[in-house]
Amino acid sequence: MYLLPQLKKDTGQEAIFNFIKKGKIDESDILKNYDGLCYTLSENRKVKNEDLHLLRNRILDLATKNGFRNESPNRFREFEYDVAICLSNCSFLWHNSLPTGEALRNNFWTYLTIVLLPDLAAWRWPIPKDGELSTAWNGRILGGTRNTFQRIFRRVLSFDRGSNHPERFTLIKDLMEDDFSAILERTSIGCNPKIAIALAEEFLLMRKRNENKSKQIQTLIYRESTKDLTAYGKVQSLDLLEEKDLKELISQVFDQKENQLLN
Repeated sequence: MYLLPQLKKDTGQEAIFNFIKKGKIDESDILKNYDGLCYTLSENRKVKNEDLHLLRNRILDLATKNGFRNESPNRFREFEYDVAICLSNCSFLWHNSLPTGEALRNNFWTYLTIVLLPDLAAWRWPIPKDGELSTAWNGRILGGTRNTFQRIFRRVLSFDRGSNHPERFTLIKDLMEDDFSAILERTSIGCNPKIAIALAEEFLLMRKRNENKSKQIQTLIYRESTKDLTAYGKVQSLDLLEEKDLKELISQVFDQKENQLLN
């Protein structure tokens, strides 16, 4: 396992303040050497700078393909799908097909966003123009559940069907931004890949069944269904169910809610 660079929260917050004050990301901000840069104390090897720079170049290429600094329209959804696949193939984030402890640290994603990819983060989520600190933008830059790139990594953790599946990343491609938020906001469901995948599959089926209904109705069906599933999970651990039984249970709960809310 490799040690990954981390940027302390206070240092990250100061960098965010400076980005907003300037209203832009300068070339000198990319790969900038911050005093708050650190590593976990361990005998493990540090990841090579060349590998970090290679990751930047790969993601930069994906951004350029999807509209960054060119005349093509911005295609953020496609960009984030491409980044998900890129992160899934980034060897220093994984060990034996599982994320390393280092890859789960918020301070690493603060480093990735502020040091390695600040220009791309500001492309995806533009710097507030009023010059004042924005809580929303702050959350996109600091490591955490809403961070520009960490949230994509979380999608891989929750919705990757595995290397042997013929449609390994289809859920990440088909789900919308609000869909990810709806599923991942309930940690008891969203943080368990077995449950999250089954739920996402039914969510997409429900949306297809009700494509003539408004988005608000679809969201209501989902939220009411997950409430029942969460309550059920307090009595019987959903994770202990066989995959077939889990999918059947989720399908039944969605069907019941659809009948109640649409009839």
